[in-house]
Amino acid sequence: VISPVDMMNKIGPEGLRFYFANNIPIFDDGEITEDLIISNYNAYLSNGLGNLTNRLIKMMISYDVSVNFDNIDKTDLYKKLEENLTKTLEDFDINHYTHNLWKELSAIDVDIQTKEPFKLFKTNPDEARTIVENMMIRFYTIIYFIQPILPKTVSSIIQHIQDKEMPVKPLFPKVEIEK
Repeated sequence: VISPVDMMNKIGPEGLRFYFANNIPIFDDGEITEDLIISNYNAYLSNGLGNLTNRLIKMMISYDVSVNFDNIDKTDLYKKLEENLTKTLEDFDINHYTHNLWKELSAIDVDIQTKEPFKLFKTNPDEARTIVENMMIRFYTIIYFIQPILPKTVSSIIQHIQDKEMPVKPLFPKVEIEK
């Protein structure tokens, strides 16, 4: 038996909400164990969204990147996500909605590894700034669509981006699986 109160104390209400959105189909049975919930939380939120947020904000601050987010709804990514995600919501396929968003977040992570703006900054700072600016626009676009699942977290991320300040503590502290 899993106590929802105990789980919320460990991973917070948004961590638990994310587990259901990511793993439990609305019209079907789903598997739920404490280990699965915590593993999912650590993989997607702590190591995924949390780490990516910190990396991007740190590069934005370190490289003095200014980003204008006023027209994200005009970007190709926004239009693509809006079209694809609207369909998933109409079909009540929240799992697919979440998976699509995390696929886009993973693509930014891959771009950081392949484009290496942290190395490029030493030889071509303008190009590195442009890469980080484009990544920030993509990230901001994606978190706009994550907001229904993680409203407090997204609000906090947006505030940190606007203030150009690193989160003081991790957005999603790692949780150990009890043995």
